Amino acid sequence: MILSNGVDCSKIDYTVLSAAIISTQTSSDSIRLFIKCLSFWDEKKTMEVLAELPEPYCEIALYGKRPKLDNNKTNLEFVRLLKDNDFISSIKEEKDLIKVNTFRNSDHSEG
Repeated sequence: MILSNGVDCSKIDYTVLSAAIISTQTSSDSIRLFIKCLSFWDEKKTMEVLAELPEPYCEIALYGKRPKLDNNKTNLEFVRLLKDNDFISSIKEEKDLIKVNTFRNSDHSEG
């Protein structure tokens, strides 16, 4: 139900949304729901939820890591949003993989 297009994530409590993301049946559904919520969350909330997801997604929450995701439309949209929100350092698209470069530490925005 939360994945439907008409749902406004800004009106749903963070605890409810994070529990829904963590408990969905597939990683694909988790990431699709995450995409809907990302614009309403700061880095701390985003990383808290990411840390609860299965590998390789949980590795994005670990500063200094370079996780590799399957190259598909959903993952690409997700990592681009993370990059646009300055939650990760960079991404590199390859044929079958997306390489995610996380920041070295949580103080990356302070200069």
